[in-house]
Amino acid sequence: MKNRLVLGIDEAGYGPSMGPLVIGATVWRVPINISIAAMAEILEPELRPVPRGRSDDWISIGDSKKILVGKNGWQSLCSGARWQLEHLWGQQDDWWSHASKLASSDWNRARAVAWYEHLDAPLLVFEAADNDAIQHAQQRADSKLAFAGIELLAAKARLIDEPFFNQQMENLGNKATLLSESSLALAKELCREYIDGNEIESIEIYCDKHGGRNRYQSLLMHCFDDEWFTIDSESKTLSQYHATWKSYPLSCQFQVGGDSLVPSAAASILAKWLREVCMLSLNKFWQSKSTKTLIPTAGYYVDAVRFSAEIDSISESVGISKQQWWRSR
Repeated sequence: MKNRLVLGIDEAGYGPSMGPLVIGATVWRVPINISIAAMAEILEPELRPVPRGRSDDWISIGDSKKILVGKNGWQSLCSGARWQLEHLWGQQDDWWSHASKLASSDWNRARAVAWYEHLDAPLLVFEAADNDAIQHAQQRADSKLAFAGIELLAAKARLIDEPFFNQQMENLGNKATLLSESSLALAKELCREYIDGNEIESIEIYCDKHGGRNRYQSLLMHCFDDEWFTIDSESKTLSQYHATWKSYPLSCQFQVGGDSLVPSAAASILAKWLREVCMLSLNKFWQSKSTKTLIPTAGYYVDAVRFSAEIDSISESVGISKQQWWRSR
């Protein structure tokens, strides 16, 4: 059977003033006769793009912003992350170690940041839900993938902590360029790793739109060894390109709502899950330094300003400047 390599890319933490920017990627081998839209149809009702109840026997895979809502949001997000991570690396007692595998290229640097010192601790990274229901849904989803000839080959994330983020802002000038260049570099890395040995006929990359950017041709050419990318469309809702790279037909699209597609939705879930794990560590660190009750923050600007005012004096007392934990863009 002829296959193509399909990558989904999405981010979490582009807008906040505190916490990391996380870019997630998933890699799939998909038969050429199965469209991206058909992947969602094949995996229904085991995968749904909405929050799940604690005993629902399906998995939340979709736009992570729409899943991490309400009283069941966290365990819904966990259900999608858990399915992917267990599929790739199996069940483990220390679930938090999955994060280090997912962000392997950035883990040591991020762990050296003071407020991420708890990343190796047994944080609540998978909230308890109905394990039988989750496992049943995982098994059915895996069976459907196998029957259709679809395989989840890999998942990887870039974990861009605040000090590194600010350093990159000095070099690049804006976070849109950081997001685009980091996303495409991650895509290229994974393409190079998985095109060989997987009977691949072509490559497809699916991304959500990067901020307000509509034009990506020069970024794609710079990333993919100066190969020429033909513009198929460039608009506010969809930008599409194609090229030949290492003798493989390669297409790339940036779409508003791109995380509605299974590969990008799966990446969205992993990126958001990893960012939330980091925020657990961040909040735990500052709470441990405070003599007063410190309400956790999600890092978004308005609440981050509140949190910043509460930790300013703590930060000074422990010798950590605001320029380290407050993002410059």
